[in-house]
Formats: sequence, structure tokens, C-alpha cells
Amino acid sequence: MRVCVETYGCAANQGDAAMVQGVLEQQGHTVVDSPGQAEVVVLMTCIVIDTTQQRMLHRLHILQSQGKRVVVGGCLPAALPLLTRQVAPDAPVLPPRSIHTVADLLAGRKGPGGEADKARLPRRMGLRLSIPIADGCRQACSYCITRLARGWLTSYSEEGLVAAAGEAVRRGCRELRLTAQDTAAYGLDTGASLASLVGHISDLEGDFRIRVGMMHPATAGQRLEEVVRVLSLPKVYRFLHLPLQSGSDAVLRDMRRRHTVAQFMEVVESVRSRLPQVSLATDVIVGFPGETQDQFMDTCRVLEELKPDVVNVTRFSARPRTPAKTLPGRVSTRVAKQRSRLMSEVADRVTLARHAGLVGTTVRALLLERLGDVVLGKTDTYCSLHVPEGPLGRVVEARVTHTAPTHVVGEVVG
Repeated sequence: MRVCVETYGCAANQGDAAMVQGVLEQQGHTVVDSPGQAEVVVLMTCIVIDTTQQRMLHRLHILQSQGKRVVVGGCLPAALPLLTRQVAPDAPVLPPRSIHTVADLLAGRKGPGGEADKARLPRRMGLRLSIPIADGCRQACSYCITRLARGWLTSYSEEGLVAAAGEAVRRGCRELRLTAQDTAAYGLDTGASLASLVGHISDLEGDFRIRVGMMHPATAGQRLEEVVRVLSLPKVYRFLHLPLQSGSDAVLRDMRRRHTVAQFMEVVESVRSRLPQVSLATDVIVGFPGETQDQFMDTCRVLEELKPDVVNVTRFSARPRTPAKTLPGRVSTRVAKQRSRLMSEVADRVTLARHAGLVGTTVRALLLERLGDVVLGKTDTYCSLHVPEGPLGRVVEARVTHTAPTHVVGEVVG
């Protein structure tokens, strides 16, 4: 059967999609790139904010109107099963913890019960591969619908993950993206160690890079020594993704973030003091219920002080079945949009200033992808580099000529 796996959303969903493709190919199906070529479309959905959810529902409607047989995967069927049945009553569903059953769904038979160790599932490979090291989370953020979809923390076996990474490298993968809702929490449920896992992957033969994904500040603070050891490993990008979400302790309490601004800053300062070259990505939410103008300005000031390399700005989106949906003090759409625009201006100013220090320097970068008329590479600190030409899958030296808020631009010199 010809199957297209159409994927949206986070690195975890991308990793799940690679495993869905791997299972399908293992069972004799043909994975195609375009829905137009497919008999079945597996739609790996994302519902992190309402706008994205509406895109998913529209896409599902389009596929059904074209007469496509659709399997609904990703977070939509897991977090919002009633809505899924309303919009696609005849579609099989494939929640994140059931992806190993995809071939059984297509065959119309009952799949194996329980959950599979995702570490041991086959995957479709490329130059880059997202490898989920865990599903779920130990936190309880009031705005987050992903927790409803992914559940409580389940860490996958170190042995299986190292084997999966080794197989990917042998098949030509050059960037392994270790992902979870909170990578710092890996092993808290099993007694395993993130440092041991990443250390064993880093020890594999081959020329490749490892990106360790997002960490919750509270967990990173509790496991700070382990985090520093991980980011110090030879093949690991010197890159820390630590979401702040707000520069106001009062807003953080309403978000149920389980950390203060000072605790967040302490984690960042501790890592930077020991790894001065580390780059920092962070996330902020504007327009959270009850957020005052002063609290919004607090977040702006914290970003100015923090000087991150990447800032992801999101306007608050009330998600079904989350505590934040019923909080009082809803910020008007007009004000939220205004704050989002202003925060994005702060973010651009801060990141441009960080990138400006690279102009005129020579950096190493792994070239990974063609984007229109440029080639995208990642430096040792995971900074995005655009160059006119270069061999994909190779590490090159490039001279940085100018900057943009999201990347730097250069030319290959060696």
C-alpha cells in the first residue's frame, strides 16, 4: 500500500513520524512523499495552539473531501478524542504511544496491546533524525495541552536508544536530535542517566553531531551537574534550550511553572560560567490571563538581561481541558497582539546583538539542508548559518559576513 506520512509540529512528532514510516516500510508498505501519490495519508497532527489546531482540522477536511483514506496521528486524537471522532468518525487514530500499531490499523486488525519501547522501533533515516528519548512530562504547566496528549514521563531504554543512534549514523545520518518534552527529566522514572545515554551515543564511531532538546528549568536546575556534563561532550552542540515563558514570578505561578525568574537565571549563569560558548534558546508567552503591562515589561527586561541567541515568542492560546483556559483576567486580542509585536521586536534586537559578535569570524558548521537558494548549516553552538553553496553532510569552515535575527550569513572558506 502507498502511504504518505504528513507531519506537523515539534521534534517529538517528527521523530514519531520517522518511526511510523519505518514500521510501514518494515511491513512491506511503500512510503511516498506526496498525498497525491498515496492510497492512505497518516496525518501527524499538532494542537499546541488553537491556530495550529484549526489548520489540522482544515487539512483533515481537505484530505477527506479528496476521498483519501486518513489515519489521524499525533496529539489531536490523544488529547481531544471526542473532537477527533466528530470531524473524522471513520478514521483510525494513532496516538503518540500507539505508533507501533500503524500497520495493523491499515490491515484492519487489532494491534498488540500496551506500549512499545520506541527506542527499538525501525525508523526512516535522513541527514537529520529526531530520536524521542522519552514521552510525557513530570510538570503540570497550566496552559499545556501536550501533557494531555503525551502523558506522564516514560523514558525509553538507553540500550535501545544507543543502538538506534548507531544504526542512524551507519546509514549516513549526520545530526541526531534527542528530543522529549523535558530532556533533563530522562531517566527520572527508571533510574537511567541522561549523561550516560548521551555519553554512549557520543562515543559511537563516525562524524556526526548531537542536539539535546528542550529542558524544563526546574529539572535542569535539579540535575545541573549532569546537564553541564552532557553539553561538554565532544559531539554535542553547545546549545541549551530552556523556556522562560515569563519574566514575572506572579505569572509563572499562574502558569504553574515551578520555578522563579531568579532560579531560571541561576541555571543559565551556572551553565554559561562553565561553558562560555554555549548558546541559549528560550520561549516566552505573552498575553497570559492576568498578565499586566508591568509584568509584560518585566519579561522584556529579563530578555534584555538574559541576552539569548534564539527567542520563540508565542501569544497565549487557551487550550481545551487545561486549567489556564478558565483563569480570569483574559487579555484582549488587541493587547495580546500588540505585546506579541513588541516582544518580537525585543527578541530581534537581542538576537541581532548576539549574532553581531560573529561577523568577521570563521566558524565550523555542519551543512544539512538546501533552503531555496541557500544551504543551511549548524555551527558548533547550533547557530543557523546560510551559505550560497556547499556539500550537504560535510563540516566546513565559513566566514560570517552579516547577520539576521534568526541566522547568520557567510561563505565557505574551507
